[in-house]
Amino acid sequence: MDSKLLYSLMLDRSSLSAKNGWLDEEGRVYIFYMLEQIMADMHCANQKATKLLKELETKAGLIERQKQGQGKPTRIYVKDFATGLPGDKNRQSQTHENRESRDVIITSPDSWKSFTNNTNTNQTDLSQTDLINLSVVSADPKRKEARIGGDKIRLRKQYEDYLREKLSIDFFIKRNPYDAGRINEILELMVDVLCSKAKTIRISGDNKPIEVVKAQFMKIDSGHLEYILDCFKNQISDIRNMKQYLLATIYNAPLTIDHYYTAKVSYDMAN
Repeated sequence: MDSKLLYSLMLDRSSLSAKNGWLDEEGRVYIFYMLEQIMADMHCANQKATKLLKELETKAGLIERQKQGQGKPTRIYVKDFATGLPGDKNRQSQTHENRESRDVIITSPDSWKSFTNNTNTNQTDLSQTDLINLSVVSADPKRKEARIGGDKIRLRKQYEDYLREKLSIDFFIKRNPYDAGRINEILELMVDVLCSKAKTIRISGDNKPIEVVKAQFMKIDSGHLEYILDCFKNQISDIRNMKQYLLATIYNAPLTIDHYYTAKVSYDMAN
């Protein structure tokens, strides 16, 4: 049952990756899911998490792991259980819509019993029958409300994990422990924006469409984070509204980073 739950979590991440355009050169959707994050989500030790990954990859053939080398995280391709193929953007988006419309509620490994026709409770192997029968659970209003609340929490956690990996948050905190508070503040602010349901958000005095702001925020990587921290350290005047300052700096980072470092190199060479 644990491997089925992990596969469901990976499907959720894959849907989010598709939505945010995480595609390889062949247009295949991939996710990042660190072993430590799996251990935390599944409440298990290293050995169990490794076993679950191996079961999904070699036994069930539902994922494909691809190492990138040079210290980069391993890409995981989550395969469609019906076709055995890695998802593309259109397929994953459709899967995400279908999953949302069916009021599927998965709160623990035991919940999977509701989704399968497998009467042998001791069997833990994945089968296509088990997975195809993840389909529909009728939900009364209270359960639906609970699901919506749970979806918001899960979406927030997915974005947080996504950004923590992409921005190398743990690396920066380890390298600059005194900046840990500021780094976490940036992470939380980015998650707030990406999860926002507002139509607009105020950036540098202008109300910008939320989708435009989200698109800019999704461009931010570890290089931009380092630049944002440099901007903060080099800020001479007092910052009256920290949230607005960070929003503007994050939003503008993809546009101003090249000019900033070009000017910095020119200054260093001149001196």
